[in-house]
Amino acid sequence: MLVRGLRCTAGAAVHGVAALANAKIKSVLFVMRTDADERRYDRALYYDGLSMRILGRSVRHVMLMHHNLINALFLPDVIRLFEDRGWRIIDAVQL
Repeated sequence: MLVRGLRCTAGAAVHGVAALANAKIKSVLFVMRTDADERRYDRALYYDGLSMRILGRSVRHVMLMHHNLINALFLPDVIRLFEDRGWRIIDAVQL
């Protein structure tokens, strides 16, 4: 097969398409997770504001996340997002 002056076998072309598809999937997952993380952060701000209005103070929050591969892969990003915005992550024992 000749593509724009490059010569490759059909197997290499399939591998290249698979690699491109894999990169695209990773890109889409990153965007989806980034949006989900922003929504998660917005919800945390809402509930923190609610506790300030009702109790006059910020309470310790619990974030529920489902136990699955995608959450496990992106958990460090979620933690970093909250820490970068001034939140402190505590151990469940400290609740």
